[in-house]
Parts: sequence; C-alpha cells; structure tokens
Amino acid sequence: MYRRITSLFSFLLLSSHCWMASVWALVSPDVPRCSFPPGDYGRVVKDSNELNSILSFWTTQRGACQGLLRLKAGRTYHLSQEYVFDGPYNIKLTGGQRGAAAKASLAAPATIVKASTAVRHFSFVAGARIAMKGLRFLGSEMPGLRVPAYSQLCPTPFTSQPQDFGGAILLYSCPGRSRSQGTFTGVEFAGNHNRVGGAVAAGPWSSTRFDRCRFVQNAVQGVCNFYKSRDECTGTGGALALFDDTYVSDCTFEGNAAAEGGGGLYFCPRGDSSVVTVEGSRFYRNTVGFYGGAIALEDMATLSVDFPCGLGALTVRDSEFVGNVGVNGEILGGGIYNGQTLYLSCSWVVGNEAMDASGLSSTWGGGLYVRGMAGMGEWNRSPPYF
Repeated sequence: MYRRITSLFSFLLLSSHCWMASVWALVSPDVPRCSFPPGDYGRVVKDSNELNSILSFWTTQRGACQGLLRLKAGRTYHLSQEYVFDGPYNIKLTGGQRGAAAKASLAAPATIVKASTAVRHFSFVAGARIAMKGLRFLGSEMPGLRVPAYSQLCPTPFTSQPQDFGGAILLYSCPGRSRSQGTFTGVEFAGNHNRVGGAVAAGPWSSTRFDRCRFVQNAVQGVCNFYKSRDECTGTGGALALFDDTYVSDCTFEGNAAAEGGGGLYFCPRGDSSVVTVEGSRFYRNTVGFYGGAIALEDMATLSVDFPCGLGALTVRDSEFVGNVGVNGEILGGGIYNGQTLYLSCSWVVGNEAMDASGLSSTWGGGLYVRGMAGMGEWNRSPPYF
C-alpha cells in the first residue's frame, strides 16, 4: 500500500530553543471597543441568555472592534448557535476571577457547552483574533444537521464540506487579509467531535498557540481509508487539525480518536514554510484507524481538504507518547507518523502499538513510522527515548 507522494524525510535530534508564536495586545487605543446591548467593557457575564445576547450583537458588527468578557467560575453557559467573528475583531474570553482572588480560588473553570445543533462553538475568520483562558469547551450530542457558517470576507479553503472542520473552534483567513490568530491558555476541550479537527481546526493563514491545555476524548468521525476519492477526506486530527503555524506547550492529549490520521494531532502544512512545535506535552491512549496514533505529519503533496500539503516541519521535544494505538487494519505508526520533516528530541515513546484488524499482531511502526524519499523506515517496537 503506497500513497502517490513525493516526500522528504529528515529526522534529527535537536535541543535548540523553540519557535515561539507571536502574541498580540488585546487592548489597543486605535481599535474601538465592541459595544454592548447595553453594558460595560470587560463585564462579568451572569448567565447563558446574556452571553448569547452579547455574542449575537458583536458578530453582526462590521469593522474592527475589541471585546472582553469574563465568565463566572464554576458556572455553565449554553450557546444557542455558532458565533462567527468575521473580520478584524480582537476578542478575549476568560473564566473565573482575576487578581488576588483568582490566585486564592480553587473554583472550577467556567464551562461553555454547545447546546444547539450547530457543529461548532466559534469561528474566527479573516483576521479575527481570539484569546481564551480558563474555560472548558464541551461537545453536544444533540441531533441535527450540521449548518455551515460562511465568511463574508474570505472564501473558505474548505469548500468541499466547510461545516465539517473544528468541533469547537475553527480559525482561518485568506490572501489579502491578516492572519486569524488564537491563543488558548488553560483551556480544556472535552467530548467535542466533527470530521476534521475534533476540538480545533486551525486552517490556512492562521497562527495558534496552546499553553497548559487539555484535550480529552475528542473525536473525528466518518468512514475513512486510503482507498477513497480525496474530496471525502475526513477523520483526521482527533483533537487538533493544523494547517499553519502552531505552538503547543505543556498540553495533555488523552483518549482522543481519529478514524483516519492523527489521533491527537494532525498537521498538513500550508505552502512550504508552515511550522508546528510541540513542547513538554503528553499524548496518552489516543487511537487512530490508519496512521499516527498520537501525531500525524502528512506527506508532502497529499491532497488534504482542497489543497496539497506543503513542505512544512514538525518539532517535538521534551514530550511523552505512551499507550497510543493504531487499530482496524494496516496501521502506519501507532505513536507518530512522519511523512516528511520531523525533529524529535528528549522525548519518551513507550508502549505504543500498531495493530492489525484482529488485534493479535503488529503492522508498521508501533512507536514511529518514517516515510523516506528512497523508501520507508519504521520501528515495530517503541524506542524508549529519543
């Protein structure tokens, strides 16, 4: 079984300083504040009705504005629909208290629950910027049709099935617009699902950063295997589906599942310069149906979504890969699938498995599967340490 790929393999052990994603100042004197219907900037939101009222009002505004909302610790907020921030917004959502009270409090984070049949919680498009801290995003099992939310400013790169990307969050932009940017600090994504990016899909022309986040039991669904037409490509990125620059630090991926590739994280580089860095993170007991139980770095020139994957790079260091499993057939990489340029250092890759459909014998690369220019390399047993 071979894919029609021209891929480049480079596997190095590095310990250099990590690539750092850019951050931005939310409050800028030259950007007006998003108005309330009515209220004050930075207000504490008391309940679901108020949150939905404010978000509905904000997403109908055109032009740049910045908004800050604080959600009460330990409270649950239900969204009535998906909210699309289309344009140069600067939005910050935080959970819990602030200042000395926050340091002294052990209260549970505010929880945002997707209560409607809309497949996502939020989309941030065409240069929108979002910062989220101390929140929990839970998926909804309510039945209903997936309703696509289109941008008025950027044609979506996901033209085949735009509603199928990102179980909780979708970010992307387009040429001629600023990058859409996301910073997520201390955020938990649990039980979210879609067909590409069970928790978050960070599309082309985006820049994202995840610090101290948890991804638990998110899933991408659909019947996926290699022998299919590419416009049916679904089931990649159980927690994260990444297509542009991303930095992941001190995060935990546990029990996520992908029908096709990347049980925890899937990366298809846009162009030839996209970079993903994973540092100090943990991948435990994620599962996949085809390649990359924990992480999959897609092969160059593979048609993923509606554009070919470019020649990007994935750096992983000081991380753990334990108990990740590939199941349901001829598996490529129970722990990590590397289709092109991977830098892996100072990481544990232990007890991962690539099992055939019977579950009785291994297939290709229990810990790491490497696809090279002149052939294929693999370890059927996890090397304990890189």
